[in-house]
Amino acid sequence: MPTLREHKRGDYMKDINCQYKDSLGNPVDITGIKILAQFRLDSDCPVAFQYSSDQNTIQMVDSTIGKYKLVGRIINHTPGVYTCDIEFIPPDGKIFTPVTELILPIVNDYSRDANGN
Repeated sequence: MPTLREHKRGDYMKDINCQYKDSLGNPVDITGIKILAQFRLDSDCPVAFQYSSDQNTIQMVDSTIGKYKLVGRIINHTPGVYTCDIEFIPPDGKIFTPVTELILPIVNDYSRDANGN
């Protein structure tokens, strides 16, 4: 499954552009679908951070051809390998998961400010 580039703790992570396609590689219209991605250190662990179309941290780029993005932000979580799936929630409530595993390794940032933080 997709592994994102290693991320330094406390740094800004750029937008992650995505497109949903069917098994034949054709773009799928995702208009009206809510999207949720919850990152955890393990499937049994609490959610460390999430992206959600309800919170506007996932935005539609062109929903008619399945394009959306996880909006860039500062990621300042404990170093480790975080994993999520990406759930699609259509208006009928029948959740499906087209991305079953997205991996984000977070590593320590050794630079500190003048106060040692």
